[in-house]
Amino acid sequence: MLSTSFSFAFVSNSAVVAEKVQTYAQEHGWPLEEVRLATMEEALPVAKQLFDQGVDVILGGGGTGKLLRRHLNEPVVTISRSHMSILQALMEAREYTDNVAVTCYNATPPGRNCSPACCTSACSLSVSPTPGN
Repeated sequence: MLSTSFSFAFVSNSAVVAEKVQTYAQEHGWPLEEVRLATMEEALPVAKQLFDQGVDVILGGGGTGKLLRRHLNEPVVTISRSHMSILQALMEAREYTDNVAVTCYNATPPGRNCSPACCTSACSLSVSPTPGN
């Protein structure tokens, strides 16, 4: 049996997502060497530095992962969000407020008429209050 170990790092612009990924990796015994917070502008140099330090694979969420895959000739795994995970987050947010903002890197959410500014589009969504509130 071939036994190969790899070292992984996660690059994200979200401290909340980074914490969740780190916790999930620890709970499942995955070899996540490092978690680095970086803006979209910083993500590429940060990833290059991690590869130079010996990391074998970089994990990146959504837009960060796509950016790194496009510009690096190194192993990058993109952690995507599903429509269901976004819907679940919106339903949870509805318990706290009727006004929710959604941002997307280099894309406009389906059904929204937004004008992207630079590489990011931001749209406000009206979320109906939870019945009984």
